[in-house]
Amino acid sequence: MGKLEKKEDAQGSRIDAAQRLTKLAGIIAQGHADILGRDVVLGDKVESCWSVTVRDGFIHYDLSLKIPLSDAGRAGTCNITQDTGEYPSAKRTAGAGRKSGKGRYRAKKHKKTTGALWKIVKKAVQDKRPVSDADASALMKNLRQYNDFVKDEWQPQWEECVQAVEQCIEAIKKQDFKTADTLQKKVNDLTKTCHKKFK
Repeated sequence: MGKLEKKEDAQGSRIDAAQRLTKLAGIIAQGHADILGRDVVLGDKVESCWSVTVRDGFIHYDLSLKIPLSDAGRAGTCNITQDTGEYPSAKRTAGAGRKSGKGRYRAKKHKKTTGALWKIVKKAVQDKRPVSDADASALMKNLRQYNDFVKDEWQPQWEECVQAVEQCIEAIKKQDFKTADTLQKKVNDLTKTCHKKFK
């Protein structure tokens, strides 16, 4: 595959930094990293090193992660990804791994990532502030990818939930936080009801 490298320097509030770390956690949990337009598949083992230092009136957090590529990644199986930023309604695709153990593991990782990204959206509604395009796009992309694991008995509820998430994000973009709050409560209610009935 050769060397792929992506660096980012950023400044902002504590909330901004926390959101970036949450996004990174989601990427690691999902097992895919988008590096310069390539979807790199991550392995399961992680080496980590972190330190914290207080000096000169600042607190310094240093975090280093080393994650091997999966077998697919080492073989160079990297797909070029293009995210248009559009949020189509949920449409189920054939999921070859839905019933396998591997499929369940992938589904669980998707759920964790979705949960982390949805918390960012809910916090934005609560604080009446925008959601970054990157977070909104990542959430909708993750929901689309989860379509493979949706079962027939809760497909209608799933589609309604995804549509409500999309509408919530659109309401936030228009700074209509009253509507956004109603929609995020709808998503939470749908999720709770669906889990109670089918989980």
